[in-house]
Amino acid sequence: MSENFNADTIHHTQRKGGKYKLIIIATITVIVAVIAICLIASGTSQSIELTEYVQINVSGFDGYAKATATVLHSDIDEKLREIINEKYGEDLNKAMDKYEDFDSVDMDAAARKYAKKYEELYEKMTGEYAAFSDLFETMECSLNKEEYISNGDKLEATVSFSKEAEKALEDFGYKIKIDNVELIVADLEKGDAIDPFEYIEVKFEGVSGYVKASIAIDENLNVKKENYIIKAGKNSLLVQYSESENSVINFSISSTTDLKNGEKLTVTAYSHNLRGNTILAKTEKEFTILVPEAFKTDEEVKKNLKSIYSAFVDTKNNSTAQGSYILTAANDDAKYNNKVITILKYETTGWFSQKYFYVAEINNCYKDSSGTVLWVDTTSHYERYSTKEEAFEGAKELIDSNYYTYTKN
Repeated sequence: MSENFNADTIHHTQRKGGKYKLIIIATITVIVAVIAICLIASGTSQSIELTEYVQINVSGFDGYAKATATVLHSDIDEKLREIINEKYGEDLNKAMDKYEDFDSVDMDAAARKYAKKYEELYEKMTGEYAAFSDLFETMECSLNKEEYISNGDKLEATVSFSKEAEKALEDFGYKIKIDNVELIVADLEKGDAIDPFEYIEVKFEGVSGYVKASIAIDENLNVKKENYIIKAGKNSLLVQYSESENSVINFSISSTTDLKNGEKLTVTAYSHNLRGNTILAKTEKEFTILVPEAFKTDEEVKKNLKSIYSAFVDTKNNSTAQGSYILTAANDDAKYNNKVITILKYETTGWFSQKYFYVAEINNCYKDSSGTVLWVDTTSHYERYSTKEEAFEGAKELIDSNYYTYTKN
């Protein structure tokens, strides 16, 4: 009996009723993740050449193209079958034929001999498949350049893999051979590139540790190009090709709140409907947070209390500051750098005259680049007190309930 063996038909033996019977079982599919191979005989060893099957793909426009290094997966699967068949197929067929010949005339001893031989060949074959699989699963393909590729660029693909897996294959008599793959880029078309970051501003508002980031676009933006006009959209850019035909460039920010000085964020630009050969020159840009620091000490807060009161009270009609408790951050984990618990008097005259005292919490006071004193956020506690002394006591209760340590001013 003659049979061509491949990765889907492998035979195994089983003893039943005093005799060995050969049965056909399906092997576990070998997952081959990378490069196809070419077998070259070299004495008793077998050389596996990988270079031929690494492929570099380039797509896009001159100066803005992208490249990837890929491998021919279907080819490696086919080549693996050829290697295994070439090495084991003939011997497996002979062992099977001998087994069937002796089994048919009830010569059990001879049948068992060839059944055992078949088993040994089978185990070697599956062992080699496992060794190949281990090697291919560790292989990684990298390029010296992947973006902003131009005509004339020299691309080089490099393949790396596990040395332990390579050693396992050497134990089976295989030697791995691989060289870098090179490609000189040519024939890329010209593209009309838009750098979207020329037309936006990334704004950082607040104080370090509590910064908010946002995209700002001049609403009067109107930049005329040869084939289109760039205008402002709603948090986006409009690329106007005609009065009735627009494309949209949108933006996203990797992080928008609770940012600190020195932290980095990435703004991404993307579009799904740019026309013709209009392309994005850049799709990502990194920004480093740089904003004012909040006041760090009691002295800084005291020095600027008048401005803090003025800035806050200006938003609270008919209110005047009566005094405060000041807290500076006790540890680096706190979101705030300082807090001012302010006691205010509210007073109106006339038909609806009122007079009472209340408490406000002003967080993260700082000076902006112009020297103006600002704060990140405030919380007003509108419980009304009849006297200033009662209001101070109410503020003290608020402090104690939050385990804060304040300096009274």
